[in-house]
Amino acid sequence: MDTSKLLAGYLDTLAEKYPSTKFVSIVGSQCIPNYPDHNLPTLLIYRSGELRRQIVGLRPEIGLDGMRTKLAGMCLMLGEPEYRLTHSPQTLSYF
Repeated sequence: MDTSKLLAGYLDTLAEKYPSTKFVSIVGSQCIPNYPDHNLPTLLIYRSGELRRQIVGLRPEIGLDGMRTKLAGMCLMLGEPEYRLTHSPQTLSYF
């Protein structure tokens, strides 16, 4: 299974866990014609209408687990209150 689909499943899980956060997705080729495959998945993270973080591509050295850790760190950093109560910043990596 490709990493974009695996990551989409993880984002679905986060969306269920954090209903106050809006998660949206679009097929890259429907968003930007000829968008390079090596840039997939691309995640844009907004807070209060402002772009806060972007992740472009899934580097092999990070892998899917590393991407999950980064997303968890962003939930903590961007203020998901429930996440803040259950996760320690020392165990998360930021970029």
